[in-house]
Amino acid sequence: MHVHRIFNAEAISGPRAEPVGVGIADHRTVLLRREVGQTLGEHIGASLAHFLQCRRLQLKTPGSVRHPMGVNGLDGNEIGIGGISQQHGGQQEQRQSNSICTATQADLPGDCKVGHSRATDEKDPEALVLKILLLSNDPTTLALMRACTDALKGTLDAFSDATDLTRKLGKPTNDVPLVVALDLPLLAAARGRVANACGRVRQMHPTARVGLIASATHLIEEKSEAWAIEAGADVIVPQINAWRWAATGERLLSALVSDADAVQTATRRVTPYLRAAAQTGGNNILARVIAGAEAQGIDLPALAFRMQRSGGVNIADRSYRLRIYPECFVASEGVTWLERALRVPRDNAIAIGQALQAAGLIYHVTREQTFSDENLYFRVAQIPQRWNIESFYSLIRSPAGFSVLDRSYLGNSYSKCFVGSEAVTWMQDQGYTVNEALSIGQRLIDLSLAHHVVDEHPFKNEKLFYRFYRDESPSADS
Repeated sequence: MHVHRIFNAEAISGPRAEPVGVGIADHRTVLLRREVGQTLGEHIGASLAHFLQCRRLQLKTPGSVRHPMGVNGLDGNEIGIGGISQQHGGQQEQRQSNSICTATQADLPGDCKVGHSRATDEKDPEALVLKILLLSNDPTTLALMRACTDALKGTLDAFSDATDLTRKLGKPTNDVPLVVALDLPLLAAARGRVANACGRVRQMHPTARVGLIASATHLIEEKSEAWAIEAGADVIVPQINAWRWAATGERLLSALVSDADAVQTATRRVTPYLRAAAQTGGNNILARVIAGAEAQGIDLPALAFRMQRSGGVNIADRSYRLRIYPECFVASEGVTWLERALRVPRDNAIAIGQALQAAGLIYHVTREQTFSDENLYFRVAQIPQRWNIESFYSLIRSPAGFSVLDRSYLGNSYSKCFVGSEAVTWMQDQGYTVNEALSIGQRLIDLSLAHHVVDEHPFKNEKLFYRFYRDESPSADS
């Protein structure tokens, strides 16, 4: 048996401290079994959950490899064992420096042999059929995409600094097909424009395919898809996560890789990771809530459309504490409508309403409350039918658009920002409703075109400061 690599070309040598709470496999054969090159997720269950959280795993068996296994920090999908291997019964130890080694022969089946290989993360270029450049710093995305890339017999070049894109594109591909996947928040943080990034890819690799990952949102609708295509991308998907793999990661691969059978193989390869990541994905509540509704066969965008049509929820202007909230419905009435329209129990209707909110299809009028069976005001998000993202973005950034100024609050200065309530008023002057203005403002944030200056708020009709990513600078605030 051979374990064939150490990740990031980092050899594991001397003993070192490991984080508290590492995953433990009671027997090495539970982890390694007898097949070469299988992924970590195919060998372990509970331990993988610890791996996803702690990024380290350790064997616990007398006479086994004493040093912990090196795991590639969740930007890959395999394991390496480093350091000392010991023969069963306390015989002479042998150090394997700058290499990786397997378990001792005494505890393995008779037809398995112990071996080692040099530390490397490179593959034979002649055996590759695909190269993926992935701009991302999300651990789950990196782990899942690495597993898929291996199943596709490809290589994954992941990076987190968008300014490295040109250098990455300049590396030879040896005639291997190239696909590029770009995380929008990371691209925006480097003040990069989507159209420019896609154009650079096409210029340097005319046949390359480009995908966008809108990791700040869980739903991509038609307007956003049209914007991505107009910018030169082949596909745009929302945040990649274990709960909604088919609608995110699998859809991305299907659009970028022409071999449908290979994509299905990759999905089967990643299935163990999906189960483990779902177990440890407690921080991704929104994706889990959406997936719960989708598992019932509910088309959330279609349901939101029904809610605002004739026979839908009662949408009206309402007041609370002398303030008028236009175009909203009462959450408890929405629960009743969902209960009757879908013929589901009331608790289930509440969960479906929360899924609509998580997907950005409905929202609390001040974006401060979660959908529940209470007297709370919500709106169905509404984007104008003929609204074009790129044209609108160009307009609001022009001298005739939003008022972008240097501003201050509580002694802190914020350069080149605009006020949320002023932006809503400007859009109303252009003929948009309050609901449309708030929905458009949030869409700018979802697509990483703008953001709250300290990333603490969604788009609100309040005196909060927002900034276009294109106006960011290393010393924007003080």
